Amino acid sequence: TIKMCDYNAAAPAEVDCELRNTPGKGEGVFSTRAFQRKELVMQGVIVERLSANHSHASQIGENEYVVLGGLMSRVNHSCAPNLGIAVNSTGAHDYIAFRDIAPGEELTFDYAMECYGVGHFPAV
Repeated sequence: TIKMCDYNAAAPAEVDCELRNTPGKGEGVFSTRAFQRKELVMQGVIVERLSANHSHASQIGENEYVVLGGLMSRVNHSCAPNLGIAVNSTGAHDYIAFRDIAPGEELTFDYAMECYGVGHFPAV
């Protein structure tokens, strides 16, 4: 089990999640405690800037791609996600709870949310 807080112990937000096997997807990130709607679930920390996109990159500008630390790049896609994205002061993406999340629930977001060209994100 890998916990986000083990990766970045200096992050101001305590993040309670772990990597587990998930049927049909390989691995996924799961909550280990309850989160309330609008609560910060995972805080984005940029660990590498990239010259091009790849499967675990986040797009933060028209031609800017980064790798986020910890388990951020391991969160799976859903068309009905429980996480949304907010941009923090470093330009990285934070994951915010769209709705209440129960302990043991897989954390998901819509991959279209991190594409720079998408002009609208639903309000949390």
